[in-house]
Amino acid sequence: MHPNPRLSQFLDGCSVQSDLFLATSEQAEWRLGAILFASRGSAFATVRKAPVEGADYEFAGLRTLPGGMARATPEDGPSTAHELLARSLLNRVRREAGLRPEMLGDLAPAPMGPLLTSYTAKERLRFTLVIPHTCIVAAQAELRSDDRSVEAAEWQDLPPDWRRMAPANRVAVAHLVWRTLSVSQRADAEALVDEGVRQCSAWAALIGLPGVPLPWADPEELERWRSAWPE
Repeated sequence: MHPNPRLSQFLDGCSVQSDLFLATSEQAEWRLGAILFASRGSAFATVRKAPVEGADYEFAGLRTLPGGMARATPEDGPSTAHELLARSLLNRVRREAGLRPEMLGDLAPAPMGPLLTSYTAKERLRFTLVIPHTCIVAAQAELRSDDRSVEAAEWQDLPPDWRRMAPANRVAVAHLVWRTLSVSQRADAEALVDEGVRQCSAWAALIGLPGVPLPWADPEELERWRSAWPE
């Protein structure tokens, strides 16, 4: 069984839309994406986003987890949203960070609820509903990028440089590692993590999705968020 039954039900309701991206309907204001927290010991893989020629790309120069929007291709054939999401994620991780499937352990969706990011393309605000995944990377794996959207692929030690991480990625990593941080590391991170949570929650409010709790929220609030995937 999928580790989060509510997320599994949500994915069952997603399909490829006319733009070839995944969503629950054409009318959905978001499209689906995935990112990967690929860890090797106390470090994890990040990519530094490149500028976009002729555009003011909000995340240029910031670090993110490898991944991106899930888009169908003519080679995919009939596939479930679960299959397309995993295939797209593995392809992006290989291109952006040089991590091939044989270097990766089993991918698993992280225990999180809806996490929204936003960017501007063709003078329009776009929204991506992100599903973070996790896996363990082979010890000998090295990072390299063959994707023009990436300036560099780099291992990031814990605690990361929170200020240099894009908001949704900052929030995802914080939720994944918070319990492993020391008291002083948490104190150093709180203001920047809070800033990322407020930004992601503001994007979610624009399209009627629930906000994101802080990693140190009470267990009941965290559980409500984990079950808050759209119908």
